[in-house]
Amino acid sequence: ACFAFSPRGPDQRCRWLLAGGIDGAARLWSLADTEAAPIRLTGHASAIIDVEFSPNGRWAVTTALDGRTRFWDLASFEHGQKSEPLTYSFPPSAGNSVAISRDGRTAALALGNEVRLVGEAPLTWKAASVGTFVNALEFEAGSGNLLTCGTGGELVRWQLGQIQPKAILRGTTKVELSPPEGMKAFALDGGGIVANHEAYLLDANLNT
Repeated sequence: ACFAFSPRGPDQRCRWLLAGGIDGAARLWSLADTEAAPIRLTGHASAIIDVEFSPNGRWAVTTALDGRTRFWDLASFEHGQKSEPLTYSFPPSAGNSVAISRDGRTAALALGNEVRLVGEAPLTWKAASVGTFVNALEFEAGSGNLLTCGTGGELVRWQLGQIQPKAILRGTTKVELSPPEGMKAFALDGGGIVANHEAYLLDANLNT
């Protein structure tokens, strides 16, 4: 199973908890009404491997082994409705991570050694060398650039908004190989990154 809390609102509280299950369904709990049954988000044909919320709090996002990422509009749930999600498809064996831009308009999907942007300006490009794959990715909060980490040990900052994204900074120093099993997340503020089973120390020029 995988879990995510929604971004904090103006009152500094999280409003939703999202969990994905091996049965292909996600459960969405309202933290304002803990007595209420969770909302079931169904439609995936296999186990959900990643869940998260868009940084602007509009979308709950589920990615599954069936090769689909689905964007659920949280506003509809707040009004007691459940609208059909936006759905993006990709090769089922390729997708292993998803990131959402700060404005909630663009998603980045890891597809083997490629990254696909979906949203207003769809785009796919190679983000890792042949024989490796992208195992984690995240949008930077300030710049809107995309950071990707590959299994070859390379962290790349991509400048978007180009015909093809431009790699503007590269490089990491691997410092550890034993984070908790199955971890797949970025920790950018502390100057380090964890991606799946490997931990890295960011080069100084990547923090500027």
